[in-house]
Amino acid sequence: MAAKEKILVVDDEPSIRKYLQTLLEVDGFDVEAVSSGKDAIEKISGGERPEFIILDVLMPELNGIETLKELLKIDRTLNIIMLSCSNEVGTVVEAIRIGAHDYLTKPFEKTEVCYGCCLFDGVGMNSNVTKGAWKVKLREYT
Repeated sequence: MAAKEKILVVDDEPSIRKYLQTLLEVDGFDVEAVSSGKDAIEKISGGERPEFIILDVLMPELNGIETLKELLKIDRTLNIIMLSCSNEVGTVVEAIRIGAHDYLTKPFEKTEVCYGCCLFDGVGMNSNVTKGAWKVKLREYT
């Protein structure tokens, strides 16, 4: 049996963490959720390499943009989707320039999360089975 692909969710809001965890676990992913940028940095510094990271922008202490910078200092190949209640153009552009692969705004639909995951086709999601499964899931929700 193939190992489940791992996703790290980083958000200070417990309801968003739980929602994303449930949403992605139902689709067969191994999801770990943490409440701060510091926790995410510790995990990546410790050698964890999830297939992708969903990272909230607006968090206390270390915000998502600063967390993004620190994570990419550790490993430039990390696949990161930013998540925020703000769609301020400057923040979106900054996140993408730094190295985020996508930027979703809250509230979001499951389709958007699935689409964000499909962006990693050939980048982080190396399993043909997984790629195909995500494409099927995306069609189901559109």
